[in-house]
Amino acid sequence: MNLPKTTGVLAALTADQLVPGVSYAFIQGQQTSLHYHGKKSWDPVVTKLLPEQLYDVASLTKVVGTVPVILRLIEQNRLHLDDSLTTYLPEWHAPRVTIRHLLTHTADIRGYIPNRDRLNAQELKTALLGLSAGPLLGNQMHYQDANFIFLGWVATKITGLPIQSLISQMVLQPLGMHDSTFQPDPKSSVPTTYDPQTHTNLAGRVHDQSKGTRGKLWFSGLI
Repeated sequence: MNLPKTTGVLAALTADQLVPGVSYAFIQGQQTSLHYHGKKSWDPVVTKLLPEQLYDVASLTKVVGTVPVILRLIEQNRLHLDDSLTTYLPEWHAPRVTIRHLLTHTADIRGYIPNRDRLNAQELKTALLGLSAGPLLGNQMHYQDANFIFLGWVATKITGLPIQSLISQMVLQPLGMHDSTFQPDPKSSVPTTYDPQTHTNLAGRVHDQSKGTRGKLWFSGLI
């Protein structure tokens, strides 16, 4: 399969040092050709990129994981788009916020959480549920992590399972995505960030508490 323009664009990403390395595939009918080039990391030492490495897909977890789970629960009549969030999370004190608002990022969640990065998962959950909805509720789209953190908690309330398990059971396993995981091997993972204080790369684990509250999916080989 020969796609020189696309290949050239991808090659330029590493040649211009916009990214350390690139893994990609061309799929045509039943044929798949896998490619990779560049480095796994630049700091603290240059590391060679290997095939079939795991990549953090970060907030794409919302789209490929949480959304299908919520839609499946709606299909099963266990959840409805216009259900109030307080039906499932009574600690939340803005009953006008619905599942639809969370899915569409129109909940207009307002409030400030002091020392957010220093809170553990339970402390952060309590703090997030102490926020409220602003005057733009339902009228303006504002991308916020809290919307999908709440959706994950709703799914857990309904099923009794953490959102990571639900995504694995409802999405990854049926699609045969057996290498995609929430618990990657750091040795097989491409680093997501470099910590200048410890002079180490963070690979295969979350680096902020908000992502830790909802899970963070890693894809194998391709993004």
